[in-house]
Amino acid sequence: MGSHPCDSHLWMGKLDSFHPQEVADLLHSMKQGSVIVDFVTFKALLDAFIRSGKLDSALEILDIMEEPGTSLNIQIYNSVLIALVRKNQVSLALSIFFKLLEDET
Repeated sequence: MGSHPCDSHLWMGKLDSFHPQEVADLLHSMKQGSVIVDFVTFKALLDAFIRSGKLDSALEILDIMEEPGTSLNIQIYNSVLIALVRKNQVSLALSIFFKLLEDET
């Protein structure tokens, strides 16, 4: 079975009706079903959770995204790091940042 890309437009307008665990379960199911969840989709999910004040949910999505087989770029982390600093969770932002630095070396 081949991989199928997932466009972010599928998520638009629907995110408010999902609970974070439902989104996490759906992402896991999609990965198991060989659906490629692209960068644009992940970024849209993260940004939507962050804008709605659900930073914990955004961090859960980030954990799913960090699973093996998913490539992330700095733009994904920037959204989360900025949101953490704005919420005065600087120590968590720094720990993620330093983890990224370690992974680069």
